[in-house]
Amino acid sequence: YNYSLFVARHTFARNIRMIAHIHNQFTIPVTKSAPIKKFVMEHSYDTIVGVSKSVADGLNRQIKHKNITYIDNAICFSRLDSYEKISLRDNENQKVILMAGWPAWVKGVDIAAQAILELRNDGCDIKLCIMQSGDFEQTQHCVTEAIGSYPDWVEILQPREDVATYYNAADIFLSASRTEAFSYCLVEAAYCTPMLITSDIPGPSDLKIDGMERFVSEDVEDLAHKMKELLVISMDVEERKYNVIRLYELRHWAEAIAELY
Repeated sequence: YNYSLFVARHTFARNIRMIAHIHNQFTIPVTKSAPIKKFVMEHSYDTIVGVSKSVADGLNRQIKHKNITYIDNAICFSRLDSYEKISLRDNENQKVILMAGWPAWVKGVDIAAQAILELRNDGCDIKLCIMQSGDFEQTQHCVTEAIGSYPDWVEILQPREDVATYYNAADIFLSASRTEAFSYCLVEAAYCTPMLITSDIPGPSDLKIDGMERFVSEDVEDLAHKMKELLVISMDVEERKYNVIRLYELRHWAEAIAELY
């Protein structure tokens, strides 16, 4: 709800088409100003584009607008073709779960830590690796609050340009998020080699990725069960990679955006 854009639109720019791209799950806070924000959102744009079907669905539930649509976001896959072969394991028998970690509570770091602790207590040697570019203390605190300590089987990974190095070193990529609009990480990981699991929230669970497992959001027991199942499954990652390119390659997105405009 951009008030200055709303004023400019109705004062000076009636003949200019305005298109909004919404990159997060859209909500209007329940406040006294909510009706004004709703009105501004409904009358600022000719077209509103969500980055996923779930974003467009959320917009349709909250505002009245005749042109709400979506174009799935995309990935520049060529940036994932260069990577280093490394090991994130502490020993050759260990399994590695990889996830994005910022912001920690939104990404479900606490849920992941609790589920992996359960599996470790059952005798599974599993390590949790968390990709993050800063605010490490918040993530450490989130883990400690969830399981009572910050164990040696949790490692926060420093950022690197060739992020495919991390994806290809993991057995499972996990998205335990509580909210997402479009999960770039899941699509990137699907181009690489790990098995995939996501919470069944709108957005990530709607992705058309072969073999991606879904668990009940915030359900630690279900996540632990699904992870244990995935660790013994193999699949044709080349077929998955082909389908991911077909659906989420940047060129297709650019063509769809150009057609919309």
